[in-house]
Amino acid sequence: MIIKTQNWQSGLSTAAATDGIRALVRDDEAVAHIRVHFKEQLNQRGLLISDALHVLKYGFVYDKPEQSTQPGFWKYKMQSTSPNSGKRKLEIVVIPDFNQCGYKLITIYWVDGQ
Repeated sequence: MIIKTQNWQSGLSTAAATDGIRALVRDDEAVAHIRVHFKEQLNQRGLLISDALHVLKYGFVYDKPEQSTQPGFWKYKMQSTSPNSGKRKLEIVVIPDFNQCGYKLITIYWVDGQ
């Protein structure tokens, strides 16, 4: 999947990022790169990878992206509840790669910080 509207200087708008990440995660060809830290955070919170995928498939990007350490890539924060979050909102930091049909899961945490 290639997002043609991607602006390499400032990232995608929140609406375009939301739509793009949702589509990317739903793509059976997409490759997920999961950091060890992300897996540890899931475990500490009693969550499953399916909870993270739920957030990515149904959540929203509300904030402007932050530039990644790798030029041309942007970090987005996606928020939603999940089946095992007890109605608490989760936030996932994800770096999508629309050109290579993949995404990197950086961290997951509770929005309320508890």
